[in-house]
Amino acid sequence: MKIRMSAAVCFLSIFAVTVAYGQISKMMGRVDVEHKFMVKEKEMPAGTYEFVRTAEQYRLLIRNRATGAATYVNVVERLARTDSSDGKGRVVFNSVGDEKILSEFWPSNNEDGYLLQVTKKEHKHEVLKAE
Repeated sequence: MKIRMSAAVCFLSIFAVTVAYGQISKMMGRVDVEHKFMVKEKEMPAGTYEFVRTAEQYRLLIRNRATGAATYVNVVERLARTDSSDGKGRVVFNSVGDEKILSEFWPSNNEDGYLLQVTKKEHKHEVLKAE
């Protein structure tokens, strides 16, 4: 009886974790970045990146599709979508000299966006469309 109970508890635990993981992790967009860029203090190489919403409401996972390398970035603020865009997401970089700094992410499902970093130096915006 104890073995059955232990097996049932183990099975239910595994099932619950699997279901919970499926609900909390959601790919929100993918973008091809043709240049290296900074996420906080970490330099990311050029490549195709996925933006994933995590269980933590104010944190996104940014993952390089080719290498699997990933980093988390905290959300500074949610940004209200004010346009009726074409349903495509976008990623915004701030250019300071030759350096590109990840600034904003807008999901491809027309949800509100995410302010990820604030650049205090004089900069230019560069917007890339996401899939």
